[in-house]
Amino acid sequence: MQNLNEKSTSRILEYQPQIKGLIKKEIVCLDTRYHELFQTRVRWKDAAEETIFEMRTLHKLILFFVQWMVSTRDMKSTPPRISI
Repeated sequence: MQNLNEKSTSRILEYQPQIKGLIKKEIVCLDTRYHELFQTRVRWKDAAEETIFEMRTLHKLILFFVQWMVSTRDMKSTPPRISI
């Protein structure tokens, strides 16, 4: 079991730059989106609620990606393609 955990940890570290890049890219997109929504909405609360919904979607995608890395026993398999 420990050997599997070590492989999972090394796999997460292997894809860490991609995950960080995805998060940074999405934060920039969310910031831009929030300002766009803020300018078109009468209330700032509407813009914030829509931005929070988009953040939750991103969170689910990242969790899926990390769970895939941890659960995959075949360390040579390719990661799922995720585009946001």
